[in-house]
Amino acid sequence: MRIFSARNMLVGCLLLGSLSTGAEINRKQAMRACLADGDPIESIVAGCSWLLESADALSINMKLSAHLKRAVARNRLGEYALAIEDIDQAIKIAPDASRLHQFRGVSYAQLGKYKKSVRNHSAAIKLDNNNAEAWFYRGFGYSKLKDHRRAIADYNRAIELQPDFLTAINNRGQIYYNMGDCESALVDFNASLELAPNSGLALLNRAECRFELGNVEGSLEDHRRSIELMPDNADVHNASCWTKGLLGDGEGALADCNEALRLEPGVAAFLDSRALAYYRLQQYELALADEMEAMKEPSWESHILRAAIYQQQGKSELAEADYRKAKRLQRDKSILEQRIRLLGLEPGLW
Repeated sequence: MRIFSARNMLVGCLLLGSLSTGAEINRKQAMRACLADGDPIESIVAGCSWLLESADALSINMKLSAHLKRAVARNRLGEYALAIEDIDQAIKIAPDASRLHQFRGVSYAQLGKYKKSVRNHSAAIKLDNNNAEAWFYRGFGYSKLKDHRRAIADYNRAIELQPDFLTAINNRGQIYYNMGDCESALVDFNASLELAPNSGLALLNRAECRFELGNVEGSLEDHRRSIELMPDNADVHNASCWTKGLLGDGEGALADCNEALRLEPGVAAFLDSRALAYYRLQQYELALADEMEAMKEPSWESHILRAAIYQQQGKSELAEADYRKAKRLQRDKSILEQRIRLLGLEPGLW
C-alpha cells in the first residue's frame, strides 16, 4: 500500500501551486482539482484531501462530493481500504444512498472480503430494490463464496432489471458451467455473443462448453476466434493448448502453450498444459519436467497426467500413486474415466 500522506504533500505542492499565494486561491485550486474528471488521478486525491483537511467551512454537499471523488480516485489507484474510509464518511452524510453502499461493497470485493461485500450490497438493495448493479455485485460475492444458488438468483434479478446486462449473463453462464450444467451455460454464452459478437471472453467460455458437449469443431473455432480477438491474453492461448492436447493435436497444442508461456512465463497451469502437449508428441522427459514444475499447484488433472507420463515410462508404481491422488481429489468416477480414455491410460490402472 502507498504511504499516502507523504505523497499527498508532494503532489499537493506540485499540482495545487504555492501555499504562499493565499488560502482563498488554494481553496479554489483545490476545489477545481477535486471536482475534475479524468487524469491525473493524484491531483484529484490531492485537491480533495486539501479541502477535507485544510478548508475551514465546507458545506455538507461539498464534503460529500469530496469524499466520494476521493474514494473513486483511490479506488482507481488500487487503494481500496482508503476508498472505504472515504465511503464510510460519505455514508454518514447520506445513509440512504443505495449507490454508496454498493460502492463500498465493490471495494470490499476488491479486497477479497466477500462477506462484507455481500452485506453492503444487501443494504444497497434494501434501499433500492431496482438497483441492477447491486444485485449483480451481490451475485458476484455469492459466487466467490461458492453459494451458487444465491448467485444465480441475484444474477437473474439483475438481468430481469437490465436484459442486456452482458456481464451478468456471462457470469451466470460460468456458474452453470462450474455446476456441471453445460446446457444452461451454453444458453447464456450464446446470449452473451448475441449482445457482443466479438467478446473474446464469451467465446472462450463457449469453447469450453462446446467441448464438454462434444462439439469439437465448434470449440476449436471459438478458440481460434478468441485468439484473434485477444492475441496478447495468455489464458486464451493456454485454453486452446489444453483443448488441442486433449484432442491429440500435440503440435498445435505446443505452439499455443509456448505462446502462453512467452506472455506469462512460469505459470503452473500453462506448464501443465504444455506437459500434455509434450505427452501427445511422445516427448515424455519434457512432459515430466513441465509437470513437475506444474505440481507446485497440484490438481487432480495434473496427477492424472503425470500418471499417464509415468506409465509411458514404465514406472507403474509411481503412476498408480498419482492415480490414487487424482481419485481422492476428483471423486466423480465418470470424469476420471473420461480423462483416462483421452490420455490412453491402461484400464488396469484403476
